Amino acid sequence: MQKNVRGGLKGIRAKPTEAFGNEFEALIVNLSANFLKSAQFKHAVTKGTERELVVKEFLSKFLPSVYAITDGEVIDIYDNRSNQLDIIIYDQSKNFPVTSGGSSIIPAEALLVSIEVKSILNQKAIISSLESAKKLKKNLYPYNRKVVMYRNTGEPADEKARYFYCIFAYTTDISGERSGWCKKEYARLMNLINEHNFSGFEIDRIYVANKGMIYPSEGFGIIERNDSGNALMTFLMHIYNFIQSENARRVAVPYNYYAGKLEKGTVSLPKKINKAYNLIKHPMRKGRKR
Repeated sequence: MQKNVRGGLKGIRAKPTEAFGNEFEALIVNLSANFLKSAQFKHAVTKGTERELVVKEFLSKFLPSVYAITDGEVIDIYDNRSNQLDIIIYDQSKNFPVTSGGSSIIPAEALLVSIEVKSILNQKAIISSLESAKKLKKNLYPYNRKVVMYRNTGEPADEKARYFYCIFAYTTDISGERSGWCKKEYARLMNLINEHNFSGFEIDRIYVANKGMIYPSEGFGIIERNDSGNALMTFLMHIYNFIQSENARRVAVPYNYYAGKLEKGTVSLPKKINKAYNLIKHPMRKGRKR
């Protein structure tokens, strides 16, 4: 599939799809709307140290408890590392982090979603996120394979992992009506992708509070309806759908390869005097008649 970086925004939706026109939609939209109107959210806009924490706490109310939500780095078996990521999501029932200096480090095979939290979405923030996403998706080799940048709907699964990279911004430096912002933000993103020679698949979703969500590779956006939380609901559902489908197809993390990096202090033991070893290697010797 060729990157969609030169055309305009294909479409803007003000309403979520009909599939969510039920009580479940109402519950999620209500959760999203309440979050956007909460004092905690408004306070975080002016308190930089709390911005990531507020988003983490909100996600924890939405995602099943099996998924850990933290910050940190991602590393592969070759010691390739990602940048420091504001939010990383992984299945803690199957994986565990290593904590270093208060930050988590998880193996490349465990990462499902990463979210960069921005106080304001501007050109500098977008370029920084594009570079961080490119490093994450191009430099790491989960399961000793390249990361899949994009999959078409219905495309058969393979043995490669895919990461879902998102931006959550509290505001943007592009002013105007929500529908106008959506088109302008998308145009700016595409211009930066072309100008700096990115692929167009680095960032999977962009959400700006009280503005809407952009789906860059497909070229469409969803505008927030009067602070209703409908676009934030869709943002959450896209994250959840990806986590569920991607996590289901992931095989176990090869922790033995990571542990192998710590084997510098190992020594060989004299196997000839180890009776248990001899019995394992030569089971017929047990009970042999002489």
